[in-house]
Amino acid sequence: MTLAYLLIVVVPALIGVYTLASTVRGLWRLPELRRVPYEERDHWPRLHIVTPACNEERHVESAVRSMLSLDYPDVSVIAVDDRSTDATGALLDALAREDPRLTVEHIRELPEGWLGKVHALQVGASRGDGEWLLLMDADAHLGQRTVKRAISYAVRNQLDCLSVVPQMTTAGLLGDAVFDVSLALMSNDDRLRSVVDPRSRHVAATGAFILVRKATFDRTPGFEWLRLEVADDFGLMLLMKTHGGKCAIVNARAEVTLEWYASFGEMARAMQKNFFAIMARFSLLRAIALSLFASWIALSAVAALLPVSAPLRVLCATGYVAMTVAVALAASVTGRPWRAALLWPLGFLGIAWLSLRSGLVGARLRGIEWRGVVYPSALLAAAQRVRV
Repeated sequence: MTLAYLLIVVVPALIGVYTLASTVRGLWRLPELRRVPYEERDHWPRLHIVTPACNEERHVESAVRSMLSLDYPDVSVIAVDDRSTDATGALLDALAREDPRLTVEHIRELPEGWLGKVHALQVGASRGDGEWLLLMDADAHLGQRTVKRAISYAVRNQLDCLSVVPQMTTAGLLGDAVFDVSLALMSNDDRLRSVVDPRSRHVAATGAFILVRKATFDRTPGFEWLRLEVADDFGLMLLMKTHGGKCAIVNARAEVTLEWYASFGEMARAMQKNFFAIMARFSLLRAIALSLFASWIALSAVAALLPVSAPLRVLCATGYVAMTVAVALAASVTGRPWRAALLWPLGFLGIAWLSLRSGLVGARLRGIEWRGVVYPSALLAAAQRVRV
């Protein structure tokens, strides 16, 4: 067997099989929040929802209304308008006039040494007086009984932090393929299965929904510990876990819905900071390496067309089918059509482009731009705690 065949056929096939095994073992076996039983009780713990919003006029009204429409007796919402330049602030103020349970905080200036979203979370959380805090993105929507199920699950399992894999709206065929591939790969190295293990530093969370026990959170350094952490969702769970909190992640299909990007172009612009800061760790060389790796896996899909022996052709087909099934399972978990799974090579090519673009833009800016502010790479890298 030549080195070329080893690299083009054997290794990608093994990666496909490993990804399928990891997806089944981790992502597919996550507990489903919609199946969590709960019993009505005379007293439910007080809940304080915090949702930071910056230029979210497209989704913020419907998202906040879903929070205020919960079948939950003791809930209040604080929406933090973080320097929005669109109608976000006005929409929130109008909602607050309708419902006294909603309080709106308007941030006009960002303190030095903070990322905007993390600072907004800090402002909102500091107003919280409930037994539980629920931190949510301003484009996430809740089912009426989602919180009852989540708190019942957290109490029953003695959790201090609970996050979810939400149901995602479509981002177009290419965007769907990119997301589904990324979610399947996130199951690798047992990350999802080991979230609940206190001996593991693995964490996994989404900003769409992070439920936190307030008493445990108050024993941590708080958002000051994360003030320059781009991966703020992973960072919050890491904060809780490294300070004695028990954490978990569940599948919230049909319970928590996230209005994702409308197109691949919108995704590329919004995800530049994530790829450069989190995946590439502020390195153009790492971004290029990630781009080449994703391109290699994508191009391996045509290895069966090469003049290879029958056993290698079978191995190639096995790897292709395994990766297809893994990506289809990832799509199913998030309640999305699985047709994009058939295009997983395009998903990897999309990741390759996102990685390369993030590196080039990051190198030009010498950092990232987020919510209208450019942050130098050196400043963020020195404060980075999350390693994905």
